[in-house]
Amino acid sequence: MINIFNIILIIISLLSIFIKLFNKKIKKNMYFFLKKKYLINKINYFIDFIKEIFWSLIFILIFRSFIYEPFHIPSYSMMPTLIKGDFIFVEKFSYNIKNPFTNNILVYIKNPNYGDIIVFKYPKNKKLYYIKRIIGLPRDKIIYNENKKEITIYKSCIKKNLSCYLKPLIKYKLNNNINLTENNIFFLKKTFNLKIMNEIINNKKHNLFIINIKKKIKKNKIWIIPENMYFVMGDNRDNSEDSRFWGFLNKKFIIGKAKYIWLNIETQNNNYLNSIKLNRIGKIL
Repeated sequence: MINIFNIILIIISLLSIFIKLFNKKIKKNMYFFLKKKYLINKINYFIDFIKEIFWSLIFILIFRSFIYEPFHIPSYSMMPTLIKGDFIFVEKFSYNIKNPFTNNILVYIKNPNYGDIIVFKYPKNKKLYYIKRIIGLPRDKIIYNENKKEITIYKSCIKKNLSCYLKPLIKYKLNNNINLTENNIFFLKKTFNLKIMNEIINNKKHNLFIINIKKKIKKNKIWIIPENMYFVMGDNRDNSEDSRFWGFLNKKFIIGKAKYIWLNIETQNNNYLNSIKLNRIGKIL
């Protein structure tokens, strides 16, 4: 959806640039080739309209291509941090500046870090856009305990020939103080025995939803992340299709970092005035 809109916007912007540069020649030739006056008037009106909105189109194109792009949260996979119905701004220059036509990196800024919430192209279907949290960086070793629903991260395993740093980067503790919105309560009613945890990655804290059912699984899942790859997970750990299932995320598929919630519309509510949740507006942590 975002990609189609960008393509349409680019085409319209290029058309407006062409009209802006050659509008006099276009009008002159139009009088020569077109004999019907009403057609000439309509085309004149269209040309003048494009000229009026030219700078607005250029601003929108630059804003969406290099600065911020809107994104809608379609699922529950990032609860409780992001809930279904949130509209967010994705900061596209957080990590690098890309060519909007070829997606090649023009200017490198920095690498993604632990705990960043990112929007990216789904590796198995580039037309789909996913949003998850970065859990592991290139060269990290990830150990996932399915019984406790806990992760252990060891840094720089590949670089150190698998003799990783011994200190894990992640901690957990129970959190019963979270304020639940109507959207959260709607989801909780459909979830059995849910508990809320604090996850602290490299001193960055956020909340998780975890179904409090222990599985009898003897072996932990272990991943070692290759170069230029990332391990991503949803904050709603038992309702998220993420790197545990489809593998590592290539750096080239990252669109940007989720920064701000600018609106929430609760789609379950048929009263659209009451559906708008302004209290959701704010910075994403």
